[in-house]
Amino acid sequence: MAAAAEAERLRLEVEEAERIRRERERECAVCMDRHDMDFMIKVPCPHWYCPEDLANAFQNALNNRRPFQCCRQEVPIAFLPAGQLPPDFIVRYELLILELNTPNRTYCSNRDCASFVPPTQYRGPDVALCLACGYSTCRHCNAPHHPGRDCPEDEATQRALDLGAAQGWKRCPGCRNLVEKINGCNHMTCQCRQEFCYVCAAVWRTCGHG
Repeated sequence: MAAAAEAERLRLEVEEAERIRRERERECAVCMDRHDMDFMIKVPCPHWYCPEDLANAFQNALNNRRPFQCCRQEVPIAFLPAGQLPPDFIVRYELLILELNTPNRTYCSNRDCASFVPPTQYRGPDVALCLACGYSTCRHCNAPHHPGRDCPEDEATQRALDLGAAQGWKRCPGCRNLVEKINGCNHMTCQCRQEFCYVCAAVWRTCGHG
């Protein structure tokens, strides 16, 4: 009797262990293999992935230049355990996501480069500095930066210039900002400290209006 009872106890323990093991198993959405949930990775939707299959999914997404999605939900690459892909891949993938989410994207005007320029590399409202090759690109026309020359594609500047022309405002010969004279003589001193003539916008004392 004692031996039979012990055998029954062991049988129940084995069955319970097997039940717990099955309950903890999760099926990979790609390979369909089942593993313990501590080994598997659950993404934002109800699906689970093997680490290797999830890494492959991100690699395919980068190759196809699109974010990895499951059940139409974007899966952040932070779900991937450390060490599954090299750090430079993580950087390239995150840069792709930033590119796809950036409105009015700017690309390097260097034809041998043409890299996406992230917003952190914008220098004021007009210039984008490429991290890859160092070229400066006009954010309005996507041509090489043209300092000292208005961009015809910059609609905001063109509207301001049209208003300035209608109001008789002058442009500082130093910083090119519009200046309006309220009263006083024609000797103007801009915020950039450039002195110029309000009649002809020439540098002060280089014309005959002084």
